[in-house]
Parts: sequence; structure tokens; C-alpha cells
Amino acid sequence: MKNFLPKRSEFAYRFLLMVGMLLTSFIAYAQPPNDNCANATLFSSRTSCSNIAGTLINANPSLVTGCGNVSSPDVYYSFVARFHNPVITLSSVGADFTSRGVRIQLLTACGGTSLACATTTTLNATGLAKGSTYIKRVTTNSAFAPPTSGTYGFNICVTDRIQIDFSKSYINVTDGAAGGTINPSDILEIRGTFVVIGDNTLPTTNVSFFDTLRLGAGLNSLSTLASRTNEGKVYRSFTTPTDADAGGAITLAGLDTAIRINLGVGAAPAAGGSIASNTRPSFSNSCIIVAPYLVRVNGSFGTKINIGGGAFRYTVAGTNYTFSFPRDSLIVYETLTACSDAASPGNLIGTANNGTFGTLPMGSSPAGLQNAGPATDINTSYVYQPIGVGPQDYFYARPNNTSPSNSIIQTAPKPDATRTFNVFDITGDHTGAADPAR
Repeated sequence: MKNFLPKRSEFAYRFLLMVGMLLTSFIAYAQPPNDNCANATLFSSRTSCSNIAGTLINANPSLVTGCGNVSSPDVYYSFVARFHNPVITLSSVGADFTSRGVRIQLLTACGGTSLACATTTTLNATGLAKGSTYIKRVTTNSAFAPPTSGTYGFNICVTDRIQIDFSKSYINVTDGAAGGTINPSDILEIRGTFVVIGDNTLPTTNVSFFDTLRLGAGLNSLSTLASRTNEGKVYRSFTTPTDADAGGAITLAGLDTAIRINLGVGAAPAAGGSIASNTRPSFSNSCIIVAPYLVRVNGSFGTKINIGGGAFRYTVAGTNYTFSFPRDSLIVYETLTACSDAASPGNLIGTANNGTFGTLPMGSSPAGLQNAGPATDINTSYVYQPIGVGPQDYFYARPNNTSPSNSIIQTAPKPDATRTFNVFDITGDHTGAADPAR
């Protein structure tokens, strides 16, 4: 007697069998998501290698020239250059991949110019523009059909050998610790800060800070030059004429005043010196050095003064760079009296508890409660990190006490575990504190 399935059951069976075959085919031959350059996997460079996994299994060739075999399977990654000389590294490369001849290609863009081709698992990039996006193509030196199995996996990361950063700011020397607005005849210190972090075998050379005081722009030079540490301590003082002093000079440029401060080891009267991460003043594999000069405010109340502009010039691995600061300004303004209630509804500072850090007295909360949490009402590109963890550069914290253990003992020795990084001063929120001096 012949066996058979009811028509509806037979239809369902065949439908499920067909779906299963399609799924099996898809799983077996699914292409990597970054098989095409347009879908390149985006990730960030770090100061240490942070791997993501990749594979050439089922990857197709894109017929790109300039690195490897044009008929080799390849996959793509993209990253935004934070600094000029990152290192692209492959690790845990499968044996089949290795036997085909590993290749890493660096491109300006999809279909763009080939900048470098590595025939090993490491590509040392040079001369990249900070903030620009680049493409990494991972391929081999062999022509072969897209593999459906085998050991073609790898890990990839981008590591910044060094980080270079800058800032420009000012302090009001006249107001000092009392604070206040900018008034006529106040003395300001303009500060250009240069930072080098990371591999001390890759120094930054020819480091110089340039600025210009425009005639009639509200500031007069007081003819002082120096370099300072990150804490504001004078590291070296210089004379202002162009002479044997390697610090630079203050000179006339037509009707304007031109300022040049040369920084680093081996600085000469007309050239900057060399700065590595371990160049003094250094701390924790970083050198932070400040190029300051003094000015006097000669504008009247209501005058808008430009304190922006200026530039750092430097060289890394033989390539010259210039970082120019954007235009910025301050206004000469009369100092007004403070509000009677600093936390009143009319307070102009509407974020972060109306200018306070909350109402908990110092030392009254457990250490885990000292962090106010991320600043959801403030637009910042910095990343939140609890005070006990850091914060490191490019991170921020909102604590009511700067001690990772919530200590209020300001006289603790240095170094000491009650201090952030073992050395920071212990201070905190004065709001409601039994001793406001803490």
C-alpha cells in the first residue's frame, strides 16, 4: 500500500524544506558586511590596541590596484585619524590567510589614492591629517575564488603611536584668586599649550608657538616670554629680543606685534626644539608644556577683544604641520555684585544644580555616591567617567569631592591613595558644608 501525506501537510513540508535550504545556502555563503568599501566597518584609533575580528571567508575581490593581487578577496575598514602617525596591526591571522601573503592597504577614500601598502601584518602610517577619514583594505597577494571555509580570520586595530594636542586660553593675573570680569588695565596671561603623549621614540620637532597682537585690538604686549608646566609653574624664562636666547622673540610686524616662543630640547633663536612624551616637564608618559606671554587690556568697557588666532608649528617624522587656533573673543565688562541667592531661579547658570554641586556636605556621602553622573544638559564631546576611575584626558567627571575615597583630609601626604592619581588636591563642594574652607 502506497504511503502519502495529506496535501496540506505535504505543502507545508516542502515549504519548510525549501526555506531550510535557502537558509543553509545563505549561512554558508553570506558575505562579510564590509565586503564592499561603501560598507567599510568604522572604528576608532586608541592609545593601545583594541581589536575587532574580521574574516575573508566569502569575501569577493574588488579589483583594486596598488596593493596585493587584484583578484584576491578583500574587506574594508575606515577610521578617523586622531593623530598623524597611527599603526595598523593585524594579529591572530589564520594559517590559510598567511599562506596567501597578507597585505594591508591604506587609501584616502573609496576609489581614492593609495597611500601605503604593507606586506606584513603591520602598517606604519605617516602624514595623516587629523580629523580626516581613511580606508584600510585587508587582502592577500594571491588570486583565488572566495573561500567558503578555512582559516582566513584575523584581528585588526589602529594604535596611535603618539598623541599631539593643543589649547589656547588665558588667565586674569590682576583678579587672581578673587576672580571677576575683564576690566580696563587688567593684566592677562595668554597661554598656548602643547601636549605630546605616547611613544617617546617618535619625537615632535621644530615646535614653536606664534601669535599676533593687532594694533587697536585692545591688548598691549608687556614684553615677557616664558614656558610653564601644566600646573602654571615657570619652567624657563626668556628675553624678548631676537638674540642668542632660544626662547623666541617679540617683534614688530608692521604696526602689529608678532610673538614667537620656541619650545623643546635644542630650541634655537629662530627654530623650535624637540618634544617627546618623556621630555621635561613630563608626567605619566606625557609632556604638557605651556607657552605664555603677558598683555595689558587697553580697551574701555564694552570693547570686544580678540584673543583667538595664533598657531603651533611642528614636525613629525619629517612632515611639517601647522595647527591654527580659531578666532575667539572676550568683552571688557564691569564687575557686578553676586546674586543674593546663588541657587535662585533667576540664576544665569541653569545647569549643574544652578551653579552648585548639589546639597550634600563634603564627607557626608559614601564614596560611591560622590559622582553626580553624566551631564545630560551640557553638550560635550568628552566622555563621562567616575572620579574614582580617572578621569584621563578627553574624559570628564562631576564629583562633589575630588578624592576617590571621598576623603576630606586635605593634609594627606603625597602620594596617597585618597588622592586622584595619588597626587591631586582634595577639595569638594562647599554647599552646606560644616566647614566651608574644606
